Amino acid sequence: MPQPGQRVTVSYRPSALLSGQPRLTLRARLRAPGGKSYNSGVPVITVATLRPGDGGTFTGAFALPDSVVYGAFAVEDSSASVIDDNGSRAWELLVSDSSGRPAFAALDQRASDMMGRNWEEGYATVQRMVALYPDTLRGWIWLRAFHSWLGRSDDDSIRTLHRTRLAAFDAEFSTTPPTTDEEGLLAWYAQGTDSSIAARWRARLIREAPTNSFAVQWRLLSVFDSLRTSHDTVRARRQVDALWAQAPRERRAQVAEAGTGLAFESGDMTLIRRWTTRLSQSEDDARASARRTALNFTRLASLRGEGIARLRAEIDSLVKLAPEDRALDETLADQRARHDRLRRQTMATLGQALVADGRPAEARTVLEEATSIGWNLGVFTTVRSASLLAGDTSSALTMAARMIADPRTPAAFAASVHPVAVRHLGEAAWQRELDSARALFVERMLAGASARTLARKVRVRGLGGRTESIAGLTQGRVSVVVFWSRFCGPAIQELPHLNEVAARLARDGIPVVSIVDEPTTSPALKAFLKDKQVTVPVYLDSWHEASRAFNQWGTPYYYVVDDAGRVRFDVTLSADEALAQAEALRLATRVESTSARR
Repeated sequence: MPQPGQRVTVSYRPSALLSGQPRLTLRARLRAPGGKSYNSGVPVITVATLRPGDGGTFTGAFALPDSVVYGAFAVEDSSASVIDDNGSRAWELLVSDSSGRPAFAALDQRASDMMGRNWEEGYATVQRMVALYPDTLRGWIWLRAFHSWLGRSDDDSIRTLHRTRLAAFDAEFSTTPPTTDEEGLLAWYAQGTDSSIAARWRARLIREAPTNSFAVQWRLLSVFDSLRTSHDTVRARRQVDALWAQAPRERRAQVAEAGTGLAFESGDMTLIRRWTTRLSQSEDDARASARRTALNFTRLASLRGEGIARLRAEIDSLVKLAPEDRALDETLADQRARHDRLRRQTMATLGQALVADGRPAEARTVLEEATSIGWNLGVFTTVRSASLLAGDTSSALTMAARMIADPRTPAAFAASVHPVAVRHLGEAAWQRELDSARALFVERMLAGASARTLARKVRVRGLGGRTESIAGLTQGRVSVVVFWSRFCGPAIQELPHLNEVAARLARDGIPVVSIVDEPTTSPALKAFLKDKQVTVPVYLDSWHEASRAFNQWGTPYYYVVDDAGRVRFDVTLSADEALAQAEALRLATRVESTSARR
């Protein structure tokens, strides 16, 4: 815990893979006050070179910038092929104040850094925050957020705690005038705790400080609340344009996102260009913004040519591997693989745009490269269309075989293709094409798989109150675990399809375990399940062991578990993607079992 701007000395005892190196590199994800939550888009820089000394220990030093309050560190070799990130925890640095305690801003940024990577450390950080700084509103907002995420908002003791703190802040600020930032924080903290206090402070903030970050967000929400009833899009565009001129830096991306959506709905080219420029200027992730803008342009015939040019520029840019874009725990090879995936996805988008633009031969060239690595059903579908338009039946049938090998493709498609394929290739050759496609499906789907072991016993509760374990529910089979919520719009929309996917997986002996973040089976939950006709088995994350074990931060989140009880893929938000992952894993497991019996 150094002081701001202090020189920091580093001593590192290397892991076996890094010992004997002539030098090592210390990289860091450094955070200043006001940094955003999660780590996507936070630059990673090299801060020091470490050199070997006595006993094989490496040493080095660096000057901590005055603006930095928190840092996460990892050590790597000079080729960035081996990384030691302290067992995925990273080494950490929190700036301290003059009394030697961690600065509030340091704890605030540590909590942001833990978002998406460690529930327990994030919660412990905000608990320490309110213990050390009980009079700072932001700490209590953090604590209430974690109580909500951990399903404790309805605990009597938690409700009492936050109501008491809110009343104290409300009384203090009613006698001692708060800053506009404190007004916004108080109105935000009061939401979900006391609606009358929240409404009073929100109205005061909007009246007295309409350009405050929280005020701009509430004003933006008000614009769309009015739009839903008035349907006056001209007025809404005018209001959002005024908000853009008033929004502080941290709120501009949100306003630009809203303005861009309204601009595309209008079809006005001038508005579209204005708002997409604003969006690219305000978003932290310039590359993601560029891809999204290019995609939106390709959907309009009048802008498709420019969108195609933008996509080509983005494809070219993905060849470059910027050091600051490489994550702290990512090797150079990992970064290259990630860029390759993005490049293929962007090429697929380009191919689709070229098909829409009436350029099938050009599209086929692009899409063939996109299909050379990885597994993407949408790309295969587009390549087949482009091949048919170009008169290339052989390529079209190869793509059709890949589509049929993917369990997301309806069975009716296979039936419709079969007569054409047999007529063109013959029955035996078509069967070989299908067998090859299925083998490729398994190979490429599992190429990006990993293996993360879960805690030995993860408890959930059945709707009838019985305690179960994830291991007991999956019973040593390939399984899908999905987290959803009756309060999450996307999760609710996905429920009918989840029922269909679960039924499809059940035919192959793959169970689906669905988990909701509720402590008990309430009458409201029962009514919801009946109303939505949920047929997939539902369990309660009563102790939040499941959310912590899977490192689940949102809904709907799907995880595929293998027969050894390990999570084998990164989380996906798509039931269809989970279906494909589970089927590939099941087929691979079946092949392995057959080989073992032989």
